[in-house]
Amino acid sequence: VHHGRGPRPLAELWRAVTPRAVVGFTEFGAEDADAMRRAGIQVLNTSLDEDPRAVFAVPQTRVGQLQVRHLADTGHVRLGWAAPVEPRLDDFAERRLRGVRTECARRGLPAPVVQDVDLDVGSATAAVRAWRSAGVTAVAAYNDEVALAVLAGVRGCGLSVPGDVAVIGVDDVPAGRLSDPALTTVAQDAGVQARAIATAVAAALDGAPAPATHGAEVLRLVVRGTA
Repeated sequence: VHHGRGPRPLAELWRAVTPRAVVGFTEFGAEDADAMRRAGIQVLNTSLDEDPRAVFAVPQTRVGQLQVRHLADTGHVRLGWAAPVEPRLDDFAERRLRGVRTECARRGLPAPVVQDVDLDVGSATAAVRAWRSAGVTAVAAYNDEVALAVLAGVRGCGLSVPGDVAVIGVDDVPAGRLSDPALTTVAQDAGVQARAIATAVAAALDGAPAPATHGAEVLRLVVRGTA
């Protein structure tokens, strides 16, 4: 396993272990990918977008769209989006927000009110106050951690969930099941992803096409008490 943000060059790793295939969970740079292919290594990419070249994709825009669909279907019109403050999450965050904006526009709803939310009560409370001033009644959060911070911010403002503000997260982390009320979220089935990627690798090694697996199969709305 190689983490791209570390100082070690990717070539140093693959030259040492001489793999038959590599799987990229983020896109390889063109130079790295070309070098590996020249060395006879099969390069398999996953994607955060719709991409026919990828062996597996979970388009992150669908995550945001699914959040909005649930909130709008339960009667909310003015929505907020809770953004993470960690820059390393931008690849995911930008796509999820794009999905939120797309679904709001498709339904004729106002654009979401975006607030950065750090994982502390002060930041979350300030964001909730800004949303309330803008008439927001429901918040889609980048993930469950950010959503849990929003719950703390709602409490910090003396408000209730979901009576005053509904909240929906992403990932279905165990802590979300223990919050009060329990967190409504979009689950991403890691088992489906792992099986699809493993099957794609095995097929590539056998020179066969990978069976089609749709990213939508990974996503599942989990309705609990916050929305």
